[in-house]
Amino acid sequence: MFFSPSHRIRFILIALAFPFLAMVKSIGASQFPGQTNLEGYLQYAQSHNPELQAFEQWYQAALQKIPQASALPDPTLQITHFVESVQTRSGPQENAYQLKQSIPWFGSLHNQKGRASSEAEALWYAYQNKQLLLAQEVALIYYEYAYVGKAIELTRENLELLHKLEPIVTQKVRAGANLNSLLRLQVEIGKIEDTFL
Repeated sequence: MFFSPSHRIRFILIALAFPFLAMVKSIGASQFPGQTNLEGYLQYAQSHNPELQAFEQWYQAALQKIPQASALPDPTLQITHFVESVQTRSGPQENAYQLKQSIPWFGSLHNQKGRASSEAEALWYAYQNKQLLLAQEVALIYYEYAYVGKAIELTRENLELLHKLEPIVTQKVRAGANLNSLLRLQVEIGKIEDTFL
């Protein structure tokens, strides 16, 4: 079983990470009861991801702004109390009351509502994008983990086969066969043991 240098480095890193992954899997089994498939991990990741929850909250906040954007501005009430009474043509004045309501130009409220709806829609698509990116990340890790587990299992099986083959080749060399086959076998066993054990 020969690998290119980039595959060897990847395999070495994965082999070093395998005990950690096994620990995560054993911990994960207790944290994810009954979830051993990809769908369970996806559901768990989506319900426990703080970034995704933040995007959902931003979207909900943007939805709440839509009715506010189409409402008239708040009226203002101004009360003025004079220290000394002011003489006006209708008599002395001690207080003045003023109520104001600004009315936007035609179509302004509709445009504000459309802008708020567009912002909410953009946040919805950003939220959906985060969900898809999270699902992609979880799926890649899930399948990478499965690949690593299978690769290590196959490598161990190959190593066992090579160890079983070694006494046979040794007997052939004692019987007069070429020593190169035994040396190649021992070098291959040494490479695999150095790399994965």
